[in-house]
Amino acid sequence: MNRSKIITFQSAKKEFIKYVLVNGLTTFLYMLLYYAFNEYLRIYYLISNLIAYVCSVSIGYFMTATYVFSKRRFLIKKLKGFIIQKILLIFINSILIWLFVEVIMFNKYLSQIIGTIGCFLLSYYWNRRLFNSS
Repeated sequence: MNRSKIITFQSAKKEFIKYVLVNGLTTFLYMLLYYAFNEYLRIYYLISNLIAYVCSVSIGYFMTATYVFSKRRFLIKKLKGFIIQKILLIFINSILIWLFVEVIMFNKYLSQIIGTIGCFLLSYYWNRRLFNSS
């Protein structure tokens, strides 16, 4: 393996670790808010999901752009693509949660975790393409 491939692999590994840390934090915030809105404020679980998602994604965008991909100068330029991506992801996540809760009859919190894991992987792939494009 040549040196440039090793450096590229190491930087991709470092980037992925940062992505996991940032998204671990925003996912924790998302789940905490989802639980609080649903249990304490008694907001319907799909509405709780949407509110928690918007809050965590707002924080996640700035952390992902500046810390994970170090693209401060593209912050506003990439915002449109990020918003479109997150709208698609909340749609996918909500459908997954709804399917697991209403059709399969899973626990609503376990369903949220399953949906979040699937969307996390898809999100990393999309964010990598978004922030590494010119």
